[in-house]
Amino acid sequence: MENFKVVSESKTGRKLNELYNEYKAGDPYAFTDAMEVVQPRIESYACYAARRTDINDPSVYFSFMLEAAWKAFDTFEDHRETMFTTYFSNVVNKAAVDVKTGRTSGSHKKYSDHFTLVCDEDSSNEDWTHAIKGEEYCAGFVLVSNQSINYNHFEEIPDRCNVENTVVDKLMVNEQRDLIDDLCVDIPSSVHETVQAVVDYPRKSFNSIAEILGVHHSKIIRNLRKISGKYNTKLYGDLNDYLYRSGEYMY
Repeated sequence: MENFKVVSESKTGRKLNELYNEYKAGDPYAFTDAMEVVQPRIESYACYAARRTDINDPSVYFSFMLEAAWKAFDTFEDHRETMFTTYFSNVVNKAAVDVKTGRTSGSHKKYSDHFTLVCDEDSSNEDWTHAIKGEEYCAGFVLVSNQSINYNHFEEIPDRCNVENTVVDKLMVNEQRDLIDDLCVDIPSSVHETVQAVVDYPRKSFNSIAEILGVHHSKIIRNLRKISGKYNTKLYGDLNDYLYRSGEYMY
């Protein structure tokens, strides 16, 4: 089986070296950018290796090789005489060889991206940069800062270029849910039933919800007006803060 290699003089090799230098300089996005550059090559090699060994699942090669790619970034020493691409190739290739020869330790892992979370440098928190490396184990746990957390509690963010907005949107949904729960304290059961139906069927019209509940649509509107009367701006702030994410506004 041929070795995995990224040629230093190739377009990929030059870009990889460039991104490593940015990573070393503290760019929080350099590693993710580097993975986008080399991932197609690692995927291709994983498929190639799986066809030529007893391990028929390319994802096994792919997982260990991606983890090795992260380790290469984390362990490369600048005083080495070799270029980063040479070191990177050797580390990732060794991971493939270890899979082939059965020398991989522990259970098979599913690699998850290495993220750097950054808050304001002026923050009172002195440790303002936090690196998180996640390894998803088949047993169902994510390793975060050396602690195992059940990864059923995590949700995949589909657009990693839009992580901040996705997280804020999710937080707003949770805040909307908390607000509704607060407003529903000590309300008649019929009003609570209406609110619950609106939450359960967010894309249905009031007429459709009325049909589901077996009431006239005007009752849906009356019940919602009752609960809206409990909204207190001094307690909850501007109502638009809860509505703008869903494209609704009140002026």
